[in-house]
Amino acid sequence: MKKKLLLSAMALVLPLVLLACDGGDDNDSGERATNEDGLYIVTLYSNAISGGREEWIIEHAAEAGFHVIPVDLGGVEMQNRLQMESTNPQADVVFGLNQIGWMQLVEYGGILEPFVPEWADQVDANLHSETDHFHAVALMANIMVYDAEQLDGRPAPTDWLDWWENEDFHFAYSINPNLNGSTVQMVLSGIFNRYLDEDGDMGLTDEGWEHILAKFEYAHIVPEGNPTLAFIDDTNDAFMAQIWHAGVANHEEQTELDFSIVVPEVGVPFSVEALGLIDGAENRENAQEFINWFGSAEVMNAFALEFDYLPANENALEGLPEFTLMIADLPMQEIDWATISYWMPQWLERIVLNTRVQ
Repeated sequence: MKKKLLLSAMALVLPLVLLACDGGDDNDSGERATNEDGLYIVTLYSNAISGGREEWIIEHAAEAGFHVIPVDLGGVEMQNRLQMESTNPQADVVFGLNQIGWMQLVEYGGILEPFVPEWADQVDANLHSETDHFHAVALMANIMVYDAEQLDGRPAPTDWLDWWENEDFHFAYSINPNLNGSTVQMVLSGIFNRYLDEDGDMGLTDEGWEHILAKFEYAHIVPEGNPTLAFIDDTNDAFMAQIWHAGVANHEEQTELDFSIVVPEVGVPFSVEALGLIDGAENRENAQEFINWFGSAEVMNAFALEFDYLPANENALEGLPEFTLMIADLPMQEIDWATISYWMPQWLERIVLNTRVQ
């Protein structure tokens, strides 16, 4: 499914519009920081640049006039580092995370500077920060997949809750016990959201807690690696799992199976990867122009074609694979991210204390 796109320098080099000096210069002399080749320096913190994406960004950003210094961090690690550096910022731009991570950074304060990119109005406003602290560039559907051949006469699942409510599916779904992963937190968010109660136990109804704990009680736990590999392992009964949509092709290749996808009536929980400008960034003007470039329709389309991404930019969908366009048409579950991000750390701690995961 993955397609390669040969990009000429002209295809990605967008005009670099110099911003008027307004007291936000990159250094005291008013000169913008460049490397020895005259490229504008941008330090990029990200949890979304593995698998060749770091090299792609470096190469094509250079064609557009930027010298990107990437720092590859896990999501939680990056949040902690940004908080520690809030009084002495080392990054210029943040790329990646999800709604929970972004909301927590905004709530912490003093990390992100409001900034409206040139392409912001090409993206659904509901995907951006209401206060302009971050703007969406990519969407990741967190979906349930299964091997239909292993249903063995059982009705196909229609919702996440079927996994533990239907005894026929007990231990027939595999999950990774690492609660720091974006996919597991997004799927949990979709379940938590159904049972929010400001007067309930830690913001949830009793029924909600029963569902959450049951999910882990009846799961086949995969200690590490790809949970869909359990589908072809005769030592267990698993043939269902939760994965992000861009991983489907690779997982199908590894298992030599064709997955079926479940679309719950409430919709699918989507992760939002975004770009944010660091408050007090040393290379502020460079960072602003990098954000304008990287999140543009042209660049996001090329990035998506290379890495099976789904751009948030509505003008960046041309030529994308049929599967990606199908994902784009899935109904997005509405989730109260402000409430979810507030409670998530405490919810995860409770899950660890009361289930088999860590």
